[in-house]
Amino acid sequence: MDEEQRIALNTQAFIPSKGFDEKAFFLGHNISDHLSAATHNILDHTPVFFERCAYYDDLSEDSIRQLNELVSRQKRYGNLAGS
Repeated sequence: MDEEQRIALNTQAFIPSKGFDEKAFFLGHNISDHLSAATHNILDHTPVFFERCAYYDDLSEDSIRQLNELVSRQKRYGNLAGS
């Protein structure tokens, strides 16, 4: 969160630091979701989809629910950095 209580994305965290195989894995794993979100947003459907990917291998179901709610609230009120 930044000083204005907006979610600030760490863009460096989105770039796999390992070799080609890791980059190819994430591309293949996420490409359909990115294309679906981009198409949805271009066609002006609502709600607008948050078109980013995060990877973490130890989130609980409750943590995922809380993150989804937080992103929805932040996006609804324009509090995502860059929105």
